[in-house]
Amino acid sequence: MWSVQIEDVEAIDIESTTFCNLHCPECNRETDIGNLIRVLNTVHLTAEDMRNWIRPDELINLTEIRFCGAIDESAANPHLFDIINYFNDVFVRHNKMFFIDMRTNGSLKTTAWWKELAQTLPSNHSVSFGIDGSDELSEKYRVGSSFKKVINNATAFIKAGGLADWQFIEFQHNKH
Repeated sequence: MWSVQIEDVEAIDIESTTFCNLHCPECNRETDIGNLIRVLNTVHLTAEDMRNWIRPDELINLTEIRFCGAIDESAANPHLFDIINYFNDVFVRHNKMFFIDMRTNGSLKTTAWWKELAQTLPSNHSVSFGIDGSDELSEKYRVGSSFKKVINNATAFIKAGGLADWQFIEFQHNKH
């Protein structure tokens, strides 16, 4: 039995939506569709949800928010900036430093949106762009993605001051 108390929580993973624009063959969205079908493409969390669920007066040691993208693409959530702004406001109000870690396929939205994201995130952040190759090979696993669009979005994000890294999943077709 775990004896974790709410004040012990230092990091939270948030699936901010149940939407994703891709059809990656090994994703649970594709392999476990029978169990997930009821929830897929049905929910976008809001800043109000965060206000109700993630309260800094209870989560006194919370310093990291992760938008991990296990079954979602955070960029698909139309409330994402409001959610980030909630965390920006709350942590500043409580005089706390915090870190936002976001994982993305990077193929949604415009370069203007990615510039705005860079300016909305707190100074302590990282966005990992999932690019599984240095060319269109990335699209072989990330079905429905556009390598060129991802590169353009990541470039816009970085040029606007965003801190990014490259998440690369090695497959037989791209290990060269």
